[in-house]
Amino acid sequence: MAEGEKGEGAEVVEDKVEKKVLPNKWDMGSVKHTLDEVIADVVTRDCEYPEDFTASNVRNVLSLLACLMAPASHFVPPYMEKNEVYFLSSEMKTSKNLFVLACVVVFGVNFLALLAFQFMYEREAILFTRQKEGSYSTSGLRVSTVMNRFDDVYKITLEERKAGGNTGSKEKLFGKDPMTFEKSVTKWIDEDGVIVQDVVASDVAKFVRAFEKSAYKSKKSK
Repeated sequence: MAEGEKGEGAEVVEDKVEKKVLPNKWDMGSVKHTLDEVIADVVTRDCEYPEDFTASNVRNVLSLLACLMAPASHFVPPYMEKNEVYFLSSEMKTSKNLFVLACVVVFGVNFLALLAFQFMYEREAILFTRQKEGSYSTSGLRVSTVMNRFDDVYKITLEERKAGGNTGSKEKLFGKDPMTFEKSVTKWIDEDGVIVQDVVASDVAKFVRAFEKSAYKSKKSK
């Protein structure tokens, strides 16, 4: 495991941050989850990319709608019977059954929509950001991470996250291809299970800068 010393060329992170200690450094799921939090913090704080909460808001809305169907199917039918409110039928019993069925359908649709959203849009992403203030690019970042079971290699992938309908000539000239960075977690965690955050921050910040510069390299090679 890595010691607390910084590697050659590592940058000093001036901000004092709370130490992140792994409850079980041999649990790869716990290791990945904790590193995800550190990586997201480095991108948003040190690299100054503001987080975009659109994806989490969509997920929360779909989840809320699905959850509301349970109390609705339980409390609304008695209210319908008490106040003689009918739903798609002139018979009260049929109306109540149809309303409960509608709640089940809405729950199922929202649940499937949530799964589709996570599978097709979020996938391994841990962070979506907006445009960096003062940046030439009008794109944000999509940060994805992967760490296979029984493997100590932690992979970070950066991709552009363009605003909808953005077809400006500048973005076409300076578009960036996805980039992947791999690192053994043994270089980021010391023997006591503490994440060496200054080393992580230095490595991730360098990777983000390399991704930002890749647009100009892509333009030169064309």
